[in-house]
Amino acid sequence: MILSLITSRLAGPIASGVAVLFMALAVGQCTRALKSEHRADKAEAVAAKAMADFTTCKANTTTLEAALESQSRAVAGLKAESDRRVAQSAKAARDARAVAESARRSADLVLAMRAPEDVCAGALDVLRGG
Repeated sequence: MILSLITSRLAGPIASGVAVLFMALAVGQCTRALKSEHRADKAEAVAAKAMADFTTCKANTTTLEAALESQSRAVAGLKAESDRRVAQSAKAARDARAVAESARRSADLVLAMRAPEDVCAGALDVLRGG
């Protein structure tokens, strides 16, 4: 009987205390769960932005590599054209030297000749190369 009396008088407050305690624990767990979900959402947003940045970076890298390759081909083309023109200029200079040397030899031959008595016949000989 005493036991039932103690139990009946304490049962209400103890049950209320236990109920409040369980509710506090439940609220705490819900709060932690909400915070965890919020952190997870933030982490997913950061990951999505990082993936978008990575995709953009990869596309930009591909574009830049293509531009670099195009520029390299253009530079190689310019070098080839420059080399061709240098060779052409060197050949033209050699040809000009040869013509100048030939003209110099001809002039030396003319200067080495003695004036003939018949100037017209001498001029005709010069024109004929002899």
